[in-house]
Amino acid sequence: MQMSQIGVKFFDVCEFLPRIIFFSVLLSLSGCSNAVEFVQIFTGANGPTAPNLYHFENKEQLDLSWVKSAMSHSDYEKILSRVDFKRQVLVAVSIGERDSVSKNVQISEINLLPVAEDTIVDVSVRVGMVSKKCEKNLTSYVFVLGTFEKPKKVLNYGGFELDNFDAGCITELSGQSKVGNRPGI
Repeated sequence: MQMSQIGVKFFDVCEFLPRIIFFSVLLSLSGCSNAVEFVQIFTGANGPTAPNLYHFENKEQLDLSWVKSAMSHSDYEKILSRVDFKRQVLVAVSIGERDSVSKNVQISEINLLPVAEDTIVDVSVRVGMVSKKCEKNLTSYVFVLGTFEKPKKVLNYGGFELDNFDAGCITELSGQSKVGNRPGI
């Protein structure tokens, strides 16, 4: 990797860091956040090149997003069959470009914070990293999808937290970004 590419990747991450910190601090200080029940429904390896949080409140938003191009047609159809957009929101957290990510990537918590007319959603994701002694340094663009019940207030803002952990010597994910940095809507 050339030095200019490293600089670009560093600044891509720095673009999201203040937003992540702001929403995480806001949620922890407020005391008003509510952990909600959720179901993780998919883990993929061909997502966006940068970390981010996306939410989709209807099929049309999802169809126009990067999610559709990041998975096979059959996987996309399975996802659609598991989401009831009348009562659920689909969230996607992209981990970005990473080496040595295991197949063990999990949404660990989703919190909602009502603020004025809006709701802030905060998603925590645990990212299993293959142990150094076993890693093959395969590159992937991991993302996870989950659903939760639609809140009464509009979802307008969001933040996410990524927490790495040693997953031992298990399968590494490998993929290529098929979506670049397309917006999530």
